[in-house]
Amino acid sequence: MEHDSRADSALVRAIAEGDVAALEPLVRRHQDRVRRLAYRFLGRWSDADDVAQEAFLRVAGSAGRYEPTARFTTWLYRIVVNLCLDARRRGARSRAAPQADPPGDTAADPPADPLERDETVRHVR
Repeated sequence: MEHDSRADSALVRAIAEGDVAALEPLVRRHQDRVRRLAYRFLGRWSDADDVAQEAFLRVAGSAGRYEPTARFTTWLYRIVVNLCLDARRRGARSRAAPQADPPGDTAADPPADPLERDETVRHVR
């Protein structure tokens, strides 16, 4: 379904002028596509929901800087992609950080049973 980019631009202008209620129609119009885009990047709906929420908060916070030379969706999707890239980087950093064994605790031997080992690997992931 194609949305009127002039109407979107008018809503962003209204937000920039202090009309916070103008954010609601933008969210209703674009929320599903924003969530799907974030999900394609991140692979988890909970992460996609977080990115979508943050994206609309950023729209509200930077509405005064929006230049209607490009379509609103172009600007919005760029915000979403940047947030997704940031989330990926944060995730990669947290996975890359080495985890030390707790003091006085020794690492357990891996399970000998292949099924138990596979279950342990799935649990850890």
